[in-house]
Amino acid sequence: IAAIDDQASEAGDPGVFQVARTAGNPDSELFVFFSVEGSASPSGPGRDYLLDPNLLIGPQPPRLRFAPGITSKLVTVNPINDGDPNEPAFEDVILTIRGDIGQYLIVPGNETASVDIANLIDAVFEDGFEAMD
Repeated sequence: IAAIDDQASEAGDPGVFQVARTAGNPDSELFVFFSVEGSASPSGPGRDYLLDPNLLIGPQPPRLRFAPGITSKLVTVNPINDGDPNEPAFEDVILTIRGDIGQYLIVPGNETASVDIANLIDAVFEDGFEAMD
């Protein structure tokens, strides 16, 4: 797994992970399981992002399906501007391929990648003026 666009923003700039199948029989179906972690929240009130729903299928744990003949898949992190002024400037989304389930080997050092999300915080002062960049 690699973060091919590791900088995302609540201003509408997505981040992108790439998961590559580099060995085994590419003509067979493969499910790759992973965990999703990080300081950014994936659900509930104050949700910080959505992962591309066309690539992730349930149930838990999350998994990515490689159809026969497919050797690379993208997972897009779509940030959500939740308007929380108390958030830090950056939060992260970490995807880790799980080797404890599934029938595949992971190239050591390539099992984890992260995308940083820059938070968009608009400041409006009591006098009605907005902060300048």
